[in-house]
Amino acid sequence: LLNRSKGPAVRGPRVQADRDLYRAAMQAALRRCSGLSIVEDSAEDLLLLDEGGVGGVRTGSGRTLRARAVVLTTGTFLRGEILIGRHRRPAGRLA
Repeated sequence: LLNRSKGPAVRGPRVQADRDLYRAAMQAALRRCSGLSIVEDSAEDLLLLDEGGVGGVRTGSGRTLRARAVVLTTGTFLRGEILIGRHRRPAGRLA
């Protein structure tokens, strides 16, 4: 049972025994896709086109990436916070 120490909402009858194998297989599959560029960085701003739509992103490292299509993923946490009444505290993985 996955997440056995957590509450019932996140428990699951599965295991992550093949997690490393899956990651390696997916990275290999993505590397074989021609015309695909994978960039690991934070997207700090969208580059909006005058005629509407998105023409790229500006990254946290200062790079400008122009593209016909942009796929943004948040990862596991997006500036995670726990809200309890009026109190807020950071949550998720902290570096």
